[in-house]
Amino acid sequence: MDEMLRVTYYQEILPGEGINADFTIEPESITQRSDGIPPGDYMAGPLQGTFALDFPTFDRWRRVLCRAALDFEAESVWSSPDAFSGEPFYELIQCERRNVFGPRTSFKLAEDFTKMEEAVEQKASSQVELKEFQFFMDIYQLFKKAFVVSSNSGCTIFSNN
Repeated sequence: MDEMLRVTYYQEILPGEGINADFTIEPESITQRSDGIPPGDYMAGPLQGTFALDFPTFDRWRRVLCRAALDFEAESVWSSPDAFSGEPFYELIQCERRNVFGPRTSFKLAEDFTKMEEAVEQKASSQVELKEFQFFMDIYQLFKKAFVVSSNSGCTIFSNN
């Protein structure tokens, strides 16, 4: 069985006090996308959720997203990240499998998902078969919800546990 990418999102997180913590952010998950959130224990706000995908499915989904949103293959973004920095969905297409997306990055991605939805849907529908397209859009909606929720003083965490 393939290893799973677990996506967990939280709204309005606060530093936790050890035993009262709802979740922990590991140091190896911190990147520039974390928006200054330090590793440690946290308490979750009122809205939260989780979903999981196997890594091959996540990578295939990012490839379709990249073609539909940027008109480039994902390999182009992965091999030349500086050329695509700031583009729609860049942070998600370029991310590592362990990552924390802080509220500013989540807000930017939530805007990308909202503003680009119609264009991405139209382009993706012509790039993949109907069954895969429906699955693609289901995953699109899951990520959109995660980033909308976490854009309010929260975070979205990618982990493989």
